[in-house]
Amino acid sequence: MDSLWRSMLGEWKAALALALIALAAIIAAGSRSSTPALPEVASVVRFGSHADEIGNHLTVIVQLQDGSTQEMWSTPVLLRACSVGVTIHLVRRARSLEVDSTGCLQNSS
Repeated sequence: MDSLWRSMLGEWKAALALALIALAAIIAAGSRSSTPALPEVASVVRFGSHADEIGNHLTVIVQLQDGSTQEMWSTPVLLRACSVGVTIHLVRRARSLEVDSTGCLQNSS
């Protein structure tokens, strides 16, 4: 009976831990979506790639308005109109910075 109780207690703790992780993920996703998206522009410095166990990922290195540089993952679709030196459109949400869905397209007009 004692081993059955310990087994059930272990399963209960695992289920509680899983529920807490799921709750934290839901809260994080909700807070990210409620953060206002602020447009930002930067200049394309160069392109690169990042390899991991999944494969190669396209990256773009940009120079922000404050002079700092940042490397970001992106997709070929978002970077199709980009070249070195052009303005790229970004979106800032809290501490996250991403390539905007327009990428460099607004520069081609």
